[in-house]
Amino acid sequence: MHHKPYYVKNLIKKLEANVGYIDVNTSTGLGAIPIGNAEVSVYVWNEQEGETLIRTFTTDESGKAPRIELPVLLSNIDLSGEGRTQYHLVVRAPNYHTVIIINVEIYPNIANQFNVNLTPLRPDETHRDERVDIPIQTKNK
Repeated sequence: MHHKPYYVKNLIKKLEANVGYIDVNTSTGLGAIPIGNAEVSVYVWNEQEGETLIRTFTTDESGKAPRIELPVLLSNIDLSGEGRTQYHLVVRAPNYHTVIIINVEIYPNIANQFNVNLTPLRPDETHRDERVDIPIQTKNK
C-alpha cells in the first residue's frame, strides 16, 4: 500500500475545555521588596497575525497579580517552532525596566508561577526592555 505524505502546516487548535493558569509575583531586590501596581499584560503571538493583547492585570501591594486563566494552545508543527502560536508576558512598573517573557506555555489544569524581578532605573538611565526567552518545548503534546 502506498501512502502519500500528509503535511499539516500551522495547524493550531484552541481547546476551550483545556485551560491552564499563570501566577505572577513582582518584586525587586531578588524578591525582597514586592512591587505593587505593576502592570502584567498577556499577549498571544503568531506569524500570521503578529502580537495581540489579551488582557492586562495590576499587581496588589504584595506584588501579586490575580491568577490568569488561559486556554491551552495545541499546535501540530515542525520542531523548529515556525508558525507556532505563543503567549508572551510583559511586566511594567514606573521607574523600573520592563521585563518581557517570551514562549510562555500553558498546560491543562497546571499553574505556572513567574517570580519577576524588576530592575530599578538609575537616575541617569533610560528605559530598556529585559527579554527572557523560554526555550520552545520540542515534544509532541
